[in-house]
Amino acid sequence: MDKLTQKVVRKIKQEKIVPKAKWKFRLKNGLIWLGFSVAILIGATYLFLITLIFSDLVLGRTNKILLGKGLFLMKAIPLSWIGLVLLLALVAFVDFRRTKRGYRLNWSKVVILVLGAYLLLNGGLFWLAHSSQYQWLCLVPPYRRIDLIKQEVWSHPEEGLLAGEIISLEEDRDSGRKNFQLKDFKGATWIVNLSTGASIRRVILEPGETIKLLGKQVGDKEFEAKELRPWRRPNLVHYGRRYKRGERRGECER
Repeated sequence: MDKLTQKVVRKIKQEKIVPKAKWKFRLKNGLIWLGFSVAILIGATYLFLITLIFSDLVLGRTNKILLGKGLFLMKAIPLSWIGLVLLLALVAFVDFRRTKRGYRLNWSKVVILVLGAYLLLNGGLFWLAHSSQYQWLCLVPPYRRIDLIKQEVWSHPEEGLLAGEIISLEEDRDSGRKNFQLKDFKGATWIVNLSTGASIRRVILEPGETIKLLGKQVGDKEFEAKELRPWRRPNLVHYGRRYKRGERRGECER
């Protein structure tokens, strides 16, 4: 027996060190994996909600994002959500490094693994949300805030964003163009004129429908719309279907 071995044995006897039960190691490893999984799940869910809000600012026709010098992006996406996503990614990174084999991996590989798990789960949540008409997301408290955030973002007619409920419809007999009155989320009534070639895909133009408008303000409470979009997102399963008036389209019960 060499000197190092004798020294270790002597220390074990002096300090009365006893080996821990195997179940304790398994429990510790299981808790670490549980922490990693929870961090990934919650972080990916918040990343999914951020992506939903961000995608709502994508202009379908021009394929650009109306940022307004960053104003709308800052208002639309709560900074606390972004901070939580980053914090949970860090927690997942630390937890994975503490696993039985995680410490052997280079830190860059662990970062790629965490980001990959985020993106994979984010894509799965998108598919599940679309296929279920977003109903399960109503169980997630932060999701209910999205409508309020969207209302704030789409209440800037001076920046070309307007939304609200259609009150009445009119049609110019000479030009055949449809105009309508719209009540925005602040209670103001607007006269909306459709510009030539305005895009109105997937939108039902009838009183009681809530829609989003892209265009420009041309006068006091007068708006020229270049693109009309439904307030609710169509899902993949029912894409292109015309909903009946009053039928719910993925909105949460109040």
